[in-house]
Amino acid sequence: MCGDSTGRARRQRFVVPVITIFLAVIVPAWHVAGRPGLVNPSQATITHVLQFSPSNAWSHLATLVSHNPRYPGTAGINQSAAYIASTLVAAGGTVIQQNFTIAGVPCKNVIGKWEVPGNASADIIILASHYDARANATRDPDPGKRTLPVPAANDGGSSTAILLDIARVLDAVHANASLGITRETWLVFFDAEDQGNDGNGEGMPGFGWTRGSSYMANTLASLAGDASRVKFLLLLDMVGGTSFQADQERNSDQQQLSAFFSMARCLGHGMYFPETPLSRYIEDDHVPFKNIGIPCIDVIDLDYPQWHTTSDGLAHVSAAAMGAVGKVAEGFMLARIAPSTALAIVDPGTGATWTASSCTGASWWFLLVAFLGDYWWLLALAGLAIIAFAWHARQNVHPGNTGEKQGIPR
Repeated sequence: MCGDSTGRARRQRFVVPVITIFLAVIVPAWHVAGRPGLVNPSQATITHVLQFSPSNAWSHLATLVSHNPRYPGTAGINQSAAYIASTLVAAGGTVIQQNFTIAGVPCKNVIGKWEVPGNASADIIILASHYDARANATRDPDPGKRTLPVPAANDGGSSTAILLDIARVLDAVHANASLGITRETWLVFFDAEDQGNDGNGEGMPGFGWTRGSSYMANTLASLAGDASRVKFLLLLDMVGGTSFQADQERNSDQQQLSAFFSMARCLGHGMYFPETPLSRYIEDDHVPFKNIGIPCIDVIDLDYPQWHTTSDGLAHVSAAAMGAVGKVAEGFMLARIAPSTALAIVDPGTGATWTASSCTGASWWFLLVAFLGDYWWLLALAGLAIIAFAWHARQNVHPGNTGEKQGIPR
């Protein structure tokens, strides 16, 4: 996973003192939009009980880690690609492999498709992850280990393992006529995401970041027949850390990301999706799709101490965090491929329920941070204008002192 844009993060801290100015505007809008809460499933006509299995995902993760090292060009990543493809086929998916070359190294994206029978032009929803591991542990605290490969249990492993169990769920979901699925679903596994320079060195020379996703975005029209069919992309990355708390990733569509957090809290997973998350811009695999006009979100926690080190192993990954993210991702996907507004999504682990009528609406925090992040410069200009106006007004009220005492007429 590549790093954040720290300059923008600093700018956001600069404008935080003006937060209270906007609460009177933002908070009422939030109340109008709706707030998350628990509901009775009987209020909806179609109920879906989440099927994602944390234990299945953990099994997939252990298999992926057993392929190490699995950076581009290795036998390990070829094993992982074959394992991903066979898992998708077993779950009823149609598999496409996209081959490309970076710096002379062969790479491949793996794509699984679940189509809508009789509708070859249906809209498409994408769930994505990168599956390559970083070749060099450039952030390892031991300088002697910085040329060793990263085990990538969390960074590249956790998100891939989650999608592999979602593949099993997709097979059942698309076969369930009562859900009335109207959109095609793609599970996409990107190669060559994690080899750029993280400030301490390169993963692989000549690679850079997000090469697999960039290649797919550039060829999306040929893959989909028409790129405009793709209506949304959900990216998962680094979602299994033992202290996982999702960031408010600012390159994401903020309304959609807020809706993901809202669903997570409605389903009882608020400990992983706080109401006031850390906000930052992250260059990740969703950005090439954002750049071609596709709404997308990145669910990620960059505060992972083992990031780009040799310690990114299974010992630092939480099956519970993976389970929470996997369940919310399943529900979020279903709410976008099934047309019914009367859908109730039930988490059997927490007993909580999500419906569109009770658990949608943008969080005031997301709206506020998005506003400040986008318009900090305008606020700064307004502040300077107010200061200039106040100074000018003061000069008019108190003209310059001549240094002489003013006499009092008799």
